[in-house]
Amino acid sequence: MSSKLRRILSLALVFAMVMSNALSLNAFAEGENNEESSSVCEHTVITDAYVAPSCTLKGSTEGKYCFTCGAIFVEKQEVPALGHTEEIIPAVNATCTETGLTAGIKCSVCGDVLVAQE
Repeated sequence: MSSKLRRILSLALVFAMVMSNALSLNAFAEGENNEESSSVCEHTVITDAYVAPSCTLKGSTEGKYCFTCGAIFVEKQEVPALGHTEEIIPAVNATCTETGLTAGIKCSVCGDVLVAQE
């Protein structure tokens, strides 16, 4: 067999191996889970931690999946944002020497000002 033919066959083999790994990684990334891979897999369980929601950001429940085959054991669920808890900022009356302020509203949890005092 000529060295040129050996080189072409070697490159074809490497290409086939790379494509096989790429397809496997793509299937894992898309969460595909076939029975054949689950029955052979010894499962390396990964736990995705609970993410607490805030006033404005969603959270998620804890989830568990196999790092090797992508099998999902506990599916993560979305936890809705809590929303702000409104607290009134009292108005300040004007005096002879000081200007006053209107009432405002802020969140008692995160401190964001929802309606600024003027």
